[in-house]
Amino acid sequence: MGDFQLPSLINAIQEISKTRFSYHSGFNNLIIEESPVKDRGVVSFWMSLILISGKDIRVTFKTNYYQATIKKIMAKKFNKPIEQITTDQTKDFVREFCNLVAGTTKTIFEQVGSKVGISLPLVLRGFDNLFFIEKINENHYTYTWRLSEADSYVDCCCYVEVLSPNIFKDADMKFIEREDDEVDFL
Repeated sequence: MGDFQLPSLINAIQEISKTRFSYHSGFNNLIIEESPVKDRGVVSFWMSLILISGKDIRVTFKTNYYQATIKKIMAKKFNKPIEQITTDQTKDFVREFCNLVAGTTKTIFEQVGSKVGISLPLVLRGFDNLFFIEKINENHYTYTWRLSEADSYVDCCCYVEVLSPNIFKDADMKFIEREDDEVDFL
């Protein structure tokens, strides 16, 4: 793929997902670890995804999760009994997480001169993952990781299709979260 800086992009998206999930969930000791599952077939019962797309690059960010896990996270964050957390609320929670990741990732692309748009986040059954056919060639990359704290986790996946590698040639895409909840990009 030549000079495209894929590792810095993937690291940035992983850090964005960690920071945004930590903020969104209230988890302070969230870690990124290797996902024991690869994004092929059914990974979990639920899946949320969002697209970040432009003429230079396309990214599909997916979060695979179980409703019981998200209910437990939300009950802790909002100090409510699990029984009061609805299915619709869990879907909204994960859709908003995907939206936060996509919005911050979009900013990184725009800072290196690549205009992109983002889709609305979708929630699908995990079984729908069977219909996502992974292209395997030198322009397509797939990365999976797990965000976890204690006994709660979500599995994230990022499909990257690079259409114009030269625009990212000298870009070192780093994500830094500032103390005041503002975001800096270097």
